[in-house]
Amino acid sequence: MNHIDEHHDHTKWQSDHAFWLDEMTIWKLEHRLALSVSKDLELVHARFEQELEDLERHIFDHENQISVHEGVIAQASKPAGSAISMAGMDALHDREVSVYAAQLAAFDRIRQRHQEFMKGVRLIERIIDKIDE
Repeated sequence: MNHIDEHHDHTKWQSDHAFWLDEMTIWKLEHRLALSVSKDLELVHARFEQELEDLERHIFDHENQISVHEGVIAQASKPAGSAISMAGMDALHDREVSVYAAQLAAFDRIRQRHQEFMKGVRLIERIIDKIDE
């Protein structure tokens, strides 16, 4: 190999090195973006967990209200039953219907968001697994 060929190799290598370094600068920026997305994922997860806990609490509260109402119905059906009027019972049940409808809508909304969230998590998981191969 002569000096001209060696010089040609060096020039090519320096050009490749410059390109590679530029690419790696971009990749580092993209990695910072990925870390930022990871932090956003944590925030979304935390908000989602709070929503789930809130809905769970509302469901348990509603279950307690249903039990109380069932007790009132049982008392009212006895011969010396409760003095609660039928209008009062109907109003209580109407409130329960409204609470249930809101819970159903919240559950459906959270389920859809959960499915989308998990679809994204599984995609990220597959990407990470592929990169780690």
